[in-house]
Amino acid sequence: MSRAIFGLPVYGDDGEVSGYNIFYARLLIRHAGSGKKYLYDVMEIKKETSKSCQADALPDDKPIS
Repeated sequence: MSRAIFGLPVYGDDGEVSGYNIFYARLLIRHAGSGKKYLYDVMEIKKETSKSCQADALPDDKPIS
């Protein structure tokens, strides 16, 4: 299993990004006989609730990757 952290933008009434909701997830990866890896399932998704982890904006308005 792998762990992932990702964020989804929160938009204000004016349509601008006002912050991000941060999530943690565990990913179940299938390793095929060909050597390729496939996302099999996303498990245990949890929203980060501490205010310090929710960025007001990213530098240079780049999306979270």
